[in-house]
Amino acid sequence: MAAPRLNNKQRAMVLKCIAAGHESTVINQRLKKMGAPEISRNTVSNYRKRYAVQIEDIKKQRISEALTTGLALREERIEQLKEHAQELEAIKWEPDERGRLWNEKAWRETVEQIKGEIGDDGSEGEVILSLRYRKKPTLIEDEDPLT
Repeated sequence: MAAPRLNNKQRAMVLKCIAAGHESTVINQRLKKMGAPEISRNTVSNYRKRYAVQIEDIKKQRISEALTTGLALREERIEQLKEHAQELEAIKWEPDERGRLWNEKAWRETVEQIKGEIGDDGSEGEVILSLRYRKKPTLIEDEDPLT
C-alpha cells in the first residue's frame, strides 16, 4: 500500500519544520493538528535529500527575517520594554498576598534593561553628593583663639 500523500500546504509546512531543525515527532504533531496523515522518519529523511535546495532557501529566508524583523531590531526591543514598563508602573505599588512588592522590582529591572538598550550607563545627569564629617575642635578655656 502506498504511503499517504501530502498536499502542497502540508508539504510546505514539513519543509519549514525541517529547515527549522525539527525532528519527525514534532513534524508529525504539526501534521496531526492540520488533519494530515503522519509520515515516517524515512520520509522525512527523503524530504531532506529531495528538497535540499528548497530547505536551504527556507533557512536563509528564516535567518534574514529573524535578523531584520521583530525583537532583532533595537527600536522594537526598546518599544516592547517601554510598554512593559508602563504596564508595571501602573501596578508597581500593589503588594502580593504576602505584602511583597515584586512588581516594583520588575519595573526597576525593566527600566535598567531600557537603559542598557539605549546605551545609558547613568553617568550623564547623575548628581553625586558626598558629605564629610569632621569633628569640630574644642577650645580650652584659658587658651586664646587668636594665638
